[in-house]
Amino acid sequence: MKKIGIILLVLVLLALAAGTVFSIVKITSNETTKSVTALNFKVGGLDEEGDFDKTIKSSIVTRDFLPLEGLSIEVAEDTDNTYEVFYYTKKGVFISSDEASFEAYAPESTPEGATQVKIVINTKGGDDLSFFDVAKVLKPITIKIAK
Repeated sequence: MKKIGIILLVLVLLALAAGTVFSIVKITSNETTKSVTALNFKVGGLDEEGDFDKTIKSSIVTRDFLPLEGLSIEVAEDTDNTYEVFYYTKKGVFISSDEASFEAYAPESTPEGATQVKIVINTKGGDDLSFFDVAKVLKPITIKIAK
């Protein structure tokens, strides 16, 4: 009986220690942004009305809407890839898009009513891309959303 009590006490103490460590890590991780990864993209593009076009094989596009607020896009200097930002309302109605850019995202203004975006990344060569190319195409472009 005494052994069981000691084992239970040790287990309780280990659980408390693990909880304390987890809490400290959670509190001290001051991550203020979320990175958009290759898993958030698929091969394809968006047409002039902001609708998905799977026949466009030389671009990748975000699978889902991203919030406009806190959006940041940085582009490596040594890339030929460009990106376009497509603006939508809260209900997913297309408003407009920006011209393709090599520069970091720094809009002087955004369309009225825009709350979310989709991002298209275009490759220079126009070669057909596959699922396996998505990470390579995205690598020189860093997309983050402020939390």
